[in-house]
Amino acid sequence: MENQEFFQSIQSELAGGTNTPEGFGESGIFSIDSETTAKTIAVEFWTTSYSTVTLKISSSSSAGMLEGSSGTVKLNSTSGQLMDNQSFTIAAEDNTSKSVVFSDVVYNSYSYDVELTGFIPLTQAFLVSSSTETLDVKLTPNMVDLDWLSFDNMSIAQEGTSSYARAGGTLVLNVPNEQNDNITQMLSLMQVKRVGLSSLVDVTPPIALSSWSKSEGSDNVTYTTLFSTANPLYLDHGPNEFQVMLTVNDESKTQSMGTVDYDACVDNSTMCLTLSWTDGLDPDLHSYYFPDWAYNEEITNGSFDNTSRGIRHWIYSNAANKKYSETGQVIQLQDGNTDNETEVQVWATDSQKVGNGTYLVYVEDVSETDVQNFTLVLSGPGTDNKTYGPYDLKDDDNNSTTEALNPQAVFFIQVDNNSIVRSDNITIGDNLSSTLMQWTGTLQNSVVE
Repeated sequence: MENQEFFQSIQSELAGGTNTPEGFGESGIFSIDSETTAKTIAVEFWTTSYSTVTLKISSSSSAGMLEGSSGTVKLNSTSGQLMDNQSFTIAAEDNTSKSVVFSDVVYNSYSYDVELTGFIPLTQAFLVSSSTETLDVKLTPNMVDLDWLSFDNMSIAQEGTSSYARAGGTLVLNVPNEQNDNITQMLSLMQVKRVGLSSLVDVTPPIALSSWSKSEGSDNVTYTTLFSTANPLYLDHGPNEFQVMLTVNDESKTQSMGTVDYDACVDNSTMCLTLSWTDGLDPDLHSYYFPDWAYNEEITNGSFDNTSRGIRHWIYSNAANKKYSETGQVIQLQDGNTDNETEVQVWATDSQKVGNGTYLVYVEDVSETDVQNFTLVLSGPGTDNKTYGPYDLKDDDNNSTTEALNPQAVFFIQVDNNSIVRSDNITIGDNLSSTLMQWTGTLQNSVVE
């Protein structure tokens, strides 16, 4: 009876307490007699533990998540039963990460389903086994198909008569109606280039389609956005083709934007040499350029020699001879082979102006000597158009006429302060004087490629 009264008293005190038990326990059957002063009892105890689970949602792309996009998160048991769910909206500060928090989640195994407008839904299993759990959820944007994209209204505009032009147009995205709700952004790279020029101008469109113009049709939702080159692209003498290159999802397409013709010879800061002929094939226009050979230096400097003359640069239309090696700049060349074409050299190696120094210009008939009525015109700052010819390289078997040598030196030119201050004609049929030739060197023949 004493034992029974003791435990009834303890049970009465526990039942009347204010503390909620954190769990439950149970022991095996045991007995206490009058001689028992201490007793060890094994109790099996169990409780329910709870966790705070945070899902940190972000995009796998650097563009992040678009403001205003809405989504849902569902927590499911391992059997697929919905345990909890929340809706959320992306605010401006959530671009890189959005946290969705669930409280009082019982320790157990679960899976989550995350959906966000414009992204591929994601399902993932996870285990809750601590008081706080943080899960990184990376969503992948729905991709735009490259075939949905096209270009319209493309144009190229030269800036006055300068050697620069800007290009622009419209990028068009046609999203099938059944895909429209899933597409909210486009990750891309778009650039404009001039064919033959290594530099590119970025014209990548806005990522968020909400920034594009939108119209709805029976089959597609059409998004359009304008693009233009913020910086102009440099033009070469002659035709210049522009292209736009678009890359989406590691796929690319390139499309011609058109061609603009540029006459570099109208620029009075450049020196232009234009060779034309009426019959025959494949003459070559050559230039020797001596940037260190100053105006009249061979006359005024008594110690002038090939060392003080400096480096000689040989320029013509051969692939290895198109560059002025001191700057790596390509001289603007137009190569002609038939009598309905022309050969042109445009010299502007000093900040788009003709460079100071000395030039020797000559003409060669590369194949058989059959060129007739060739004319070479020199234009540039400090001189009116100066014409040499017409002359023949082909021998007409008439002793009363004089044919040009092959090759034939034509102009000896010196430039000072970016202006032509000397332009001597070489007499037809004559070569350079021995005095000049000792400094210029002999006239080299084209290397046939």
